[in-house]
Amino acid sequence: MHSIKSTLVKTRNVLSREYIYLVVVNIINVYLMIIGWNYYDVNYFIAWYNEYFKTGRILEIYTSELKVAYPPLAIFHFVLTHAVATWLFGENLLAQVVINKIPLLIAFNTIYFILRRHYGRIAGYLWLATFSAYSLILSYQFDLTASLFILLAITSLKYKKYTATGVYLALASLLKQTLGVLALPVVLYLYKKRAIRELKQFLLGVVLTVGVFIAPFFITSPTAFLDKILFFHARRLPQYMSIWAIPLYYYKYELNIIVELVSTVWIIPFLAYLVLTVFNMWWKLETNYNDEYFIIVKYMVLLVAGLVFLNKIGNINYLVWTAPPLIVFTSLLRDQKVKKSIVNLYVFINSIISFVFGFIMFATPLIAGSDYIFVAEDWKWVPADKFIYDCFSSDPSNFVYGFIIFLRSIPAVREAAYSISITHHYTMVFTILIYSIAAFYIVYLVYKYNDNQSPRA
Repeated sequence: MHSIKSTLVKTRNVLSREYIYLVVVNIINVYLMIIGWNYYDVNYFIAWYNEYFKTGRILEIYTSELKVAYPPLAIFHFVLTHAVATWLFGENLLAQVVINKIPLLIAFNTIYFILRRHYGRIAGYLWLATFSAYSLILSYQFDLTASLFILLAITSLKYKKYTATGVYLALASLLKQTLGVLALPVVLYLYKKRAIRELKQFLLGVVLTVGVFIAPFFITSPTAFLDKILFFHARRLPQYMSIWAIPLYYYKYELNIIVELVSTVWIIPFLAYLVLTVFNMWWKLETNYNDEYFIIVKYMVLLVAGLVFLNKIGNINYLVWTAPPLIVFTSLLRDQKVKKSIVNLYVFINSIISFVFGFIMFATPLIAGSDYIFVAEDWKWVPADKFIYDCFSSDPSNFVYGFIIFLRSIPAVREAAYSISITHHYTMVFTILIYSIAAFYIVYLVYKYNDNQSPRA
């Protein structure tokens, strides 16, 4: 009796601690929702709404001169919530920022509860330690919603709901098109096991979902649609935390033959990795293993890792794609040493990309009082003070802008920030190397883990 009572008290304490963590995290998230967004990106999104959605020409959006580098669901993700915000509150900026971010807050918490319920307490904690997710709530991007669909697909697969798995993976790829490769492990497994009925169910979910969203836009202008969705990304230069961006930092953003060559050549090792990963899974399916779900999740991790760590675009938001499959994979491991290593490295790379990168690239030039800040997305320098004002002008307290001005007023802090800012090219090279080594070691640990060591072996 005493033992049962002790267990109940311990369980209650654990649950109480979890809810406290969740409440604290959501207080932080609500604050991040309020203070601003990445206006440099959102400015384009607002143009989608004003010039095409509000005027009833949404199907023509891919024919425009605007930057529309996203699939259709991403467009609807923004313009529908923005329509609600403007209908309810007009041009009130704070209301627009908050209402547009509500789906992100919902996605964040839904991911936590799914992980906690289906994969355990540690899985939930790992999600709360995914610092890149918080940066997305601050800046506003569609990757959190895409990550939710990835997790829903993985969880549906666990219960052999193949149509639902296809629908969710399709929805993820309709927000971020490269995520379509995550369908490959499911297709390979079902085909290899001659589960033709289940394969048809999966493909039906994918094709119908993708077709409903893409067909109207593609029919309107096939060439313009493909150019915006595919070829625009092929033309982009390496940036931010990508290992391929190292020459850009080394040459201080000077466009030269080496940088342009890297911008093209990166595709060779990138595709080679993806192809080798697919062939490796095909070979693994020839052997006996004990857990089909484990092997599919494992190769989802490897594929999404290739998309994130070998991509020439090293945007901070891409890291959140790895969270659902990697956290689920970690929850399936029996080897505590491997699990601990993956967990530590996962938290480490999230810390680097969320804090170190942001501090070096954006905080230091702003604190130093630099006239301009470099925006790699459009490859140009923009006025620094205008950049921060546009991003944080919705903050009622004006705290962020005021805090930066305060730090700038302290000579020692300003000089230190200036020193870091003018040498950030080389600091970023070092940071990317450390980040990449940690990331590829995670890939190595996942790859070498024996499939027969899965929990139901």
